[in-house]
Amino acid sequence: MEAKESLDCVGLYCPMPIVQTAAKIKTMASDEVLEVVADDKGISKDMPAWCEATGNEYLGIEETTANTASTSRKRLREFDMALEVSLTVNHKPIEMIGFVVDYAAGVTEGLVRSLHGAAPAGDLELVVENDTVTVSQGGTEIAVNEFVTKIVRSTLLGMVTVLKGVKNPRELRITVKR
Repeated sequence: MEAKESLDCVGLYCPMPIVQTAAKIKTMASDEVLEVVADDKGISKDMPAWCEATGNEYLGIEETTANTASTSRKRLREFDMALEVSLTVNHKPIEMIGFVVDYAAGVTEGLVRSLHGAAPAGDLELVVENDTVTVSQGGTEIAVNEFVTKIVRSTLLGMVTVLKGVKNPRELRITVKR
């Protein structure tokens, strides 16, 4: 299948190929195909998981010794228009635009899907406070192991520190409402 768009993510590492994919696919029409070329071998697992979490269609992967080309087809989700994502850090709202909204929602939805073993349903909340990560779906807490806690905590706190210039983030809360 021929891609309408191509995205060069060579030299970028997790989570940036997925972050850039989310931003690029948002500009595309439904049913258009995007090819993402990356040298981060993690994309072979990250792209199918991201497509499943976002409702886009994963079309496959072609690996060479140097790079990996992954293709996806944009699909509109029923709730795309109704999705509301909010982020607060240290109890203060943080303005989010474009790929940050997609990234925050994608992390939260993907985490619920992988921990709960099913597609997210209802409102979701992810809270990073001190050394803990709490995830809930519809008000029900979902257990999070130590490995997931460390990865999610460092990724999200790094995001608000670098992208939003937040100093000493102690509490971070992402809420995804449908």
